[in-house]
Amino acid sequence: MELVKWRYRNPYHDRRHERERMFVIGSHTVILDQQPSEDISLHQNTGFLIWDGGYLMAKFIAERVHVTDKSCLELGAGSALVSIVAHLQGASRVVATNLTEYLQFMRRNIERNVPSQSIEICELTW
Repeated sequence: MELVKWRYRNPYHDRRHERERMFVIGSHTVILDQQPSEDISLHQNTGFLIWDGGYLMAKFIAERVHVTDKSCLELGAGSALVSIVAHLQGASRVVATNLTEYLQFMRRNIERNVPSQSIEICELTW
């Protein structure tokens, strides 16, 4: 028996440094802005990029989790991809949270993809 190293292949990974990214998740197309030119480190500006983990969570919600008529809370929403997908999948209430410096960025991405009042945006220092 031979061991084969598992490797996740995200079809969107090579576009991490683009200012605008499009994702097709389920039957929905989501277009998000990101700010790849910001100085990003573990302690600053991580919310300005769409990370593989966010894409995987959004895809998981679209394909495996039934959120219809449920409340969803996203902590550290960054670009708000997961929150947008939860709303598009029928969640009755979605709350996206993050630090103060990311709130306007999240709001722009949300308003670009869903009606502006459909996802609540809240500051949360975590």
